[in-house]
Amino acid sequence: MRRTLFYALLLLGSINWAYAQKILYVGNSLTYSNDLPEIVERLGKSLNKKIETQCICFPNYGLEDHWNDGLIQASVSKGEFDYVIFQQGPSSQAYGRTSLIDFGGRISKLSIKHEAKPAYFMVWPSVQYYQTFDGVIKNHTDAAQLNKALLIKGGEIWRSFRESYDTIELYQRDQFHPSMTGSFLMALTHIKYLFPTSDLSLLKHRKFREWIPDKESFDLMIQTVTAY
Repeated sequence: MRRTLFYALLLLGSINWAYAQKILYVGNSLTYSNDLPEIVERLGKSLNKKIETQCICFPNYGLEDHWNDGLIQASVSKGEFDYVIFQQGPSSQAYGRTSLIDFGGRISKLSIKHEAKPAYFMVWPSVQYYQTFDGVIKNHTDAAQLNKALLIKGGEIWRSFRESYDTIELYQRDQFHPSMTGSFLMALTHIKYLFPTSDLSLLKHRKFREWIPDKESFDLMIQTVTAY
């Protein structure tokens, strides 16, 4: 009986590994900086989850730009993706809010039509406009609720971590784009929301030193994302 149970569990583990979760990322340089999708894949592998990503990301693009280009429609309509994760700039102001709701809604409907789960990736403002953070959070939260989409609360976790551990630099020198460490924090956040039962404490720092050199910062990120 024990042997039968062992083989059954082994088979289930193999099935979990064999099935790839396919994710389409749609966004701009906040996503492709430091290759966020690649970090998500690497984290998934360490947690015995096979993740395959594709990225439609261009500099300075918003959701309206992507929709007008037509590449999203062509890709999603193939029906190959489990998730479509989309992002634009911080969107704290009225125009950004409208775009999040309108074009985010179009992308959400398209995704659902082709059996993919839509997800907003909430980003963060630059240091210069840090005071607009509440607007960033509100507009992303409202858009996701209105369009019945998953909300990956990257911006919320970014703010929480930065204000708790301000000596760990999440920004690049331009004070807007993510540092390697910032991208790693966001990748952890994606894993948290896409695979909520995953135990992030199982991740080993030695496998991710290229993004986050010191173990103390690594452990603090794991704790912050897990507790959020």
